[in-house]
Order: sequence, then C-alpha cells, then structure tokens
Amino acid sequence: MQSPSQEPRPVGRPAQGITKKVSLTLSEEEWNEIEQSGMTKGAFVKDRMRKAKKAASLEASTALQPNTQFERERRSVDYPGIMLKNDGVFTNNF
Repeated sequence: MQSPSQEPRPVGRPAQGITKKVSLTLSEEEWNEIEQSGMTKGAFVKDRMRKAKKAASLEASTALQPNTQFERERRSVDYPGIMLKNDGVFTNNF
C-alpha cells in the first residue's frame, strides 16, 4: 500500500506533445502514399516534417558555401586587348 508522503506513479506512456484534431483533404494518390508507407497518419506527417526541416537546414548551410568547383576556384582573368580602368570602364587597346 502507498504511504501518504509518496507521489503517485504516472500511468501510461509519457506525453510526446500536444494533441489536436485535424482534418486533411488530400488527393487519392496522396492518401495511397500514406497507406503504402506502412506508418500511421501521424507518424507519416511527423516523418515528413523532420525530413523537410533537415533538408531546409542543409540547404541553408550549403547556401553559405560555394556550390561548384568553379566558384571555389574563381580568379581574375586577363583578356588581351581589354583593360579595366580605375573608374570601372572597359577600354580596347587595339
């Protein structure tokens, strides 16, 4: 028997978040995709949200870096007969 000074033990599994009722209107193909995934509807939505968040963070981190080898190795190129003056105007030396 439990003594009055002891806290009652929690019953059931711990809460994972807030539960809200939702209604989704999806195409037949989209419902089929959810059903074929083998996941519950809630698990499918959570999975897609996690993947979208991960993709967005990857996109943000790579946006700060050069995307191609060309951008990483870009250097100035001298073209014969064309000079750039200090004021930024191109001139021909032909």
